[in-house]
Amino acid sequence: IPVSSPPEPVEVGGSPLVAICMATYDPPEDLLRRQLDSLRAQTNEDWLCVISDDCSRPERFEALQRQIDGDPRFVLSRSATRQGFYVNFERALSLAPRGAQFVALADQDDYWYPEKLEVLLQEIGPAQLGGRPALRADPVVFRETDDAPVGLAAFPGAFGTHELKRLMNGDLGQQLPQTVAV
Repeated sequence: IPVSSPPEPVEVGGSPLVAICMATYDPPEDLLRRQLDSLRAQTNEDWLCVISDDCSRPERFEALQRQIDGDPRFVLSRSATRQGFYVNFERALSLAPRGAQFVALADQDDYWYPEKLEVLLQEIGPAQLGGRPALRADPVVFRETDDAPVGLAAFPGAFGTHELKRLMNGDLGQQLPQTVAV
């Protein structure tokens, strides 16, 4: 299966482009449809979703292709071999276009409220991480449900895989401003 390259980012409405990086593996069709529909319903329309599929079964991969067919905001790339959850997210991050100012991670079975990206971008304000913009998240304000805080990341091409691993493992935790959460 050919690998699609992400297109060069374009500022659609004058706001920064957000690269949504999604990792998939054998996604249940109903939950995947719900997630894709919630992305399409975002009030901030300046986004591109890159999907890294971790070598799903052919019928599940075909269902995924059908659900994004004809929508240029989605770029799909299938791994030739099963890599596992962690490497699949790394792969998804590597697909983000270089010109995207922000990156948000998404699971295949998430549901995003329509104003999620708009609110997050409004709240980002002057937050900085290592001299580069970083996404500020208040776990009280940004919740997917009443019980679970949003899982997100915003690295505008600023971090490589090594830094992301260190951040995810907590190795950079002492260096992070208190207003930044991932």
